[in-house]
Order: sequence, then C-alpha cells, then structure tokens
Amino acid sequence: MKQVTLSHVGKTYGGVDAVHDFSLTVKQGELVALLGPSGCGKTTTLRMIAGFVLPTAGEIRIGQHNVTEMPPYRRSTGMVFQNYALFPHMTVSQNVGFGLEMRNVARADIKARVLEMLRLVHLDHLLDRYPRQLSGGQQQRVALARALAITPDVLLLDEPLSNLDAKLRHAVRIEIRQLQRKLGLTTIFVTHDQEEALAVADRLVVMNKGRIEQVGTPRELYDTPRTAFIADFMGRANFLRGYVSAPGTFLTQSGQRFYFSGSAPSSTSILSVRPDCIDLVPGDAAPKHPNVLSGIVRAITFLGPVNEVMIGSDTGQTISVHSRTASHDIASLKEGEPVRISWPVKASQILDASDWPDNEGRYKNRTED
Repeated sequence: MKQVTLSHVGKTYGGVDAVHDFSLTVKQGELVALLGPSGCGKTTTLRMIAGFVLPTAGEIRIGQHNVTEMPPYRRSTGMVFQNYALFPHMTVSQNVGFGLEMRNVARADIKARVLEMLRLVHLDHLLDRYPRQLSGGQQQRVALARALAITPDVLLLDEPLSNLDAKLRHAVRIEIRQLQRKLGLTTIFVTHDQEEALAVADRLVVMNKGRIEQVGTPRELYDTPRTAFIADFMGRANFLRGYVSAPGTFLTQSGQRFYFSGSAPSSTSILSVRPDCIDLVPGDAAPKHPNVLSGIVRAITFLGPVNEVMIGSDTGQTISVHSRTASHDIASLKEGEPVRISWPVKASQILDASDWPDNEGRYKNRTED
C-alpha cells in the first residue's frame, strides 16, 4: 500500500474540461470516496489514476513513482469496475487468477493465492462456478478478489455497488470497508450515492463540473458545508435567502429573524438547516430553541423510521422536517393544521448566495464567477 498524489491534474475532451486542476493526496491505508453527480469527472479521475485515461495536465504519483504516463499494468493498482468485467468463459478461480497468470506467477502459487483470496471474500466454495451462475453480490466479490489477488499498492473501486439491490448494497459495503481496514489498503472509491460515501469513507472529495468543491471527513461535509451545492448534495437541506444583519443574526427576505453561530459572509447569504435538526413544537408548548418559524402542514410522508413533514412556512418557502415515526408529535399532526417548528442556533449554516441555484436549478461554480 502506498500514498497517491495528484497535482493539478486535468483532462480535456474537445476543448471541454472533464477534470480541471484536481489536486489531492490520499494517505497510505486511507479510504477516500470521490462523490458527485453524473458527469462531474469522478470516474475520469479514477481512470487517470488507473492509467486507462492519460491526463492532459498535471502529475500523478503512487508512492515515490511518477506514473502519469505509465501503462496500467505497471502501476500496481487493482480495479473493480461498475459492471465487474468478469470473463464469462472463465470459472471463478480462473477469473481471480487471471492477473497472476499475466504476471507469469508459478501455477502452484497462483492456486494458493486464488484460494486465499476467495476465502477472504467467503467464496472458496464456488471456485468452479461461472459468472452466470452467481448472484450480483457474489460477482462483485469475485471482482474484488481478482483485484486483490495481484497484491496492489492501491485499490480502485468504480461504482462497485450500483448494480446491487438496496439491502445487498448495504451488506456488501460493510464487507468492503471491513476488508479494506483489515488489509490496510490505500483505496479510492467512486460513487454518486451520498449514504454509501458517508458509510465507508475516511474522507470525501465532492466534485462538481470537474472541480473539487470540498474535501473533508463525512461529518465535516455534512455538518459544515462550504457551499449550497455541498449542503444540498450531502443529504437534504432547507434554504432561506436573506442577509446577515448583525453578528450571529440572519434576516430573511420576508423579514424573519434567525440566529447562527460562527462567522458568515457579510453579503447576501443563504441560511441552510437540515430537516433532521428541526423540531416540531406541539400545541402551545414553549419552543426548545431560539429559531422559531410558523406555517401550515402541507403533506406528511411515511419514510419508515421517520416521517417527512412538508410545511408551508411564513417565509413563503416550503420547509422539510424529519420527525421520528414513534414521536407523539407526529402521531397527532394533520395536513392543513397550523404548526410551529424550531431549531438550535448551531444547526443554522450561513452560505454565500453565489452558490444559490438559478431558475433551472443549476448551481453556479464559484470558481467561474
């Protein structure tokens, strides 16, 4: 396992930047997730690390070696593709041993290594089956065993769980994380699924339009997003537009006053608050928090452990609130009823309004302003 360093890496197709000025260091033994919407450049970045795509700018290093123009087979990277890319005419054991055969490893050593890898992913009882005889989850684990068999310095995963159903995806991502920690593998994981990224990564790199928007731990990106794009992409968020009228005080365009902690842009801003940070205020009870807003219940949607309550607020905007299904407050709530909500000061995030989406819902890129 080795550190991966990308310095000002870029890739241009026909004059369009697929990836622009991308710089990142993935530490030895770290699992980093590249996260973003379709077309943001995350898979192109991964393929440049693997060597399947040559960058048009910048440098890529694995350990102390500059691998920018090195062919894939010399980079000591193991890659699991989105569609697994298993050879249909080969058995499980032949698929796992393929990379070792290409490296001219002795037959006896290949057999021992294949068995070791299949035991690692709990598939040693299926070594004579063909891919068509396996479930999606089993195929995914065969692809992972094949990538690990060559003892790579870096493991690259390109949307490896996207073809699995929700329950299996949850189980397999836990397996991948446990395996990565056990082996201490430097790993780069591409996904568009926020929950998946939050669950497995040491750090997240959120990309937008080929650029890095923010890098940090899952908790940092969820709790303290730098931009409206991050706040909206990393889970659900409510946005209120206005301005900072005094230190710690935000005034909406419709005149409501809310409070926040920490520093904030002094210009026109956006207040962001997560639906799970908002409390319903029952009846005439006193609000728990200083930020209070009134409105009308527009819809209540059952989501299993939580209910999503959509509230037409006095600001003129619809506010989403997530309330525990078992809560007494949600049980007595009816559509069309007046309601109050409140949230703590620390839950208010103030963001620069330059990141507010336009009328088509497209976020501006701050670096282009």
